[in-house]
Amino acid sequence: MRKIAPGFVARYEAEVEGKITDPVPQDTIGARDIGFHRSQHANCSDILWQNGQRNPEKTALIGPFGQLSYADLIAMASQWGHAFAAAGVKRAERIVFFLDDTPTFAAAFYGAVRAGFVPVLLNTQTTPDTLAYFIADTSARLAVCVASFQHLFADAGLETVVVANGSPDIPHAVATDDFIGARPQTRNGADTGSDDMAFWRYSSGSTGRPKV
Repeated sequence: MRKIAPGFVARYEAEVEGKITDPVPQDTIGARDIGFHRSQHANCSDILWQNGQRNPEKTALIGPFGQLSYADLIAMASQWGHAFAAAGVKRAERIVFFLDDTPTFAAAFYGAVRAGFVPVLLNTQTTPDTLAYFIADTSARLAVCVASFQHLFADAGLETVVVANGSPDIPHAVATDDFIGARPQTRNGADTGSDDMAFWRYSSGSTGRPKV
């Protein structure tokens, strides 16, 4: 973390005196109720893949863009994971997500975490100046953005902007289909651990700059 996000780690360590811990205990009431043990899940995509093994043809997602079975969603997620890796994303590197609620969001998210990358999930109502702050704070080089908001990334300084649910029309942008191509529809999980960072979410910033 110190190598890939030195600014974030410096601020974090200053606040917690160098000790990075998970404040949520393993044996919470909710975890006991559903039989979930974090230590048994080295990668948060495991839940999806396990459901896919048990119920491959059952509906995983349904909405205005149609529906996907677990098998379909896993196939799409695998392709996203391979595509991120082929684009040069490194282990634990952040990827900015600026997406609405469509199958692309779920597939790209699970594909990223499956491959050991860290999605940064941003609200599409984020203002341009705050978005610029997020991009700088995460040290992200790549973003996945819904087509209707791609203009916000025109001068973001990113290497690649993957445009979902529409056509790209800004510099360094690529359409989803071209980005994914014919990548394999299966992918093993990265050798992450249950204490590794899965994804980032920022606070609202009501008491200052948003924080992870």
